[in-house]
Amino acid sequence: MKKSLVISEQDEDRFWSRVDMLDPGGHWLWTGGINSSGYGRFCCNGNYLLAHRLSYRLSLGEFPDGNDIDHQPTCPKACVRPDHLRSCTHKENAENRAGAQANNYTSAVRGVTWNKKNGKWQAQIKHHQKYYYIGLFSDLRDAEDAVIKKRNELFTHNDVDRIPC
Repeated sequence: MKKSLVISEQDEDRFWSRVDMLDPGGHWLWTGGINSSGYGRFCCNGNYLLAHRLSYRLSLGEFPDGNDIDHQPTCPKACVRPDHLRSCTHKENAENRAGAQANNYTSAVRGVTWNKKNGKWQAQIKHHQKYYYIGLFSDLRDAEDAVIKKRNELFTHNDVDRIPC
């Protein structure tokens, strides 16, 4: 069972004093410390808490055990506006990830890598610990379109692929 978060009124005031609610884009941007992943962090009772998770808890209450908090796809990581956040499973949060993995130096497209042997772009995705090979493509854009189509078929929470550019 998860230990409930207890935060004093003084700490809550200190937290909100580090939020810029006047961003022209409608975001509430965290102005305090930022971790190496770009998310806001707040020190309370000797513990560092992620600012967006604390904002959710302070405004909307506890989120279900085992769940993560996910930003809207158009939000910067420093956004702590409660109605820009949602409770989701770890799987759903991972599905909503944008961009390629850091070790993908060939295409910078999530799910697409250069296949040296065949001299083409290889498209594949992973879902429920299973790899889905989509195919080889001469054109990078065709390979990207194929992985997006497959993710939209298999993933339930990948807003990034469903938001028009």
